[in-house]
This record gives sequence, structure tokens and C-alpha cells, in this order.
Amino acid sequence: MKVIIMDEEQISDLLKLSLQVGFYAKAKSLARKGQPVTESLEVKQFTNSQEVLRFFETNSEWVDLIFVEICLPGLDSCAFIETCRVKHRNKYGEIIAVAGREHREDIERSMLAGAKHYLLKPFKPEDLIAYVFNNWGDRENRGTATREPKADAGA
Repeated sequence: MKVIIMDEEQISDLLKLSLQVGFYAKAKSLARKGQPVTESLEVKQFTNSQEVLRFFETNSEWVDLIFVEICLPGLDSCAFIETCRVKHRNKYGEIIAVAGREHREDIERSMLAGAKHYLLKPFKPEDLIAYVFNNWGDRENRGTATREPKADAGA
């Protein structure tokens, strides 16, 4: 799984560490069951939208998830999400908007611009891991832009 995190360094590091711990635990669990570990985790961290857009312009690799802090200073998150959706749609799976609970209107605008989900701060690392594995774990055919997330178990 390839993930991009665009946030301030401290939160980006927390997101990355949470994902790494979750993947390690999953791999360990699979190994105990005698099942092969077929997935790896690669996380790229950026602090601004220009870096992410430059990455997309200079790389052809597929990215499964992009976590975007929608309230970074100097960032028009809706314009960034819209640019990704229009110009780079064939290079990533989904965008997840990240924001504090007080930024509900910004989250709604980000969802309208093309973010598929949101993560409210403060978040529990175990909630992040559960979300990623429930919606993105053990996916087949990575790298195709037509994938849909797994349906919720209760749906």
C-alpha cells in the first residue's frame, strides 16, 4: 500500500507511525496463521500541496490513499483536491480530508471537491488503522483507478 500524507510534520509523523504499527501487527498476525504477507507499506510525507503535485507530475506510480490536512496555512485544500481529481485521477485511489472538529464546513467543502472520507483530529491511532484495513486491506488489482472501497459490514 502506498500512502501520501500532507500535513504538518508532527501529525504526519503520528499518521505514519500509526500505519506502520498497524501493518506490522497485521503481518505478525498473518505469519502466526501461516499465511503469506503480500502487502507492504510505503509512506511519503509532504508539508505542502506544491510538493504533492510535483510528485504526481514527475512520477507515474500509483498511490492508494492521500491524507490531506485541509487547514494548513496557505493551502486552498479544495483547489488542491480538485486539481488532483481533474489532473491526476489516474494516479491515486482516494483522498481523506484531515481536520479538527471545529472545521466542519471545511470538511464539507473538501468532500464536495472530491475527498471521499474524512478523519477528525484528535483521532485514535487504532481507529485510523481499523479504517484503513477495513476499507483498503488485502485489495486486489492495485493501480487501477476503477476500484471501489469495501462496503461496510452493516450495509
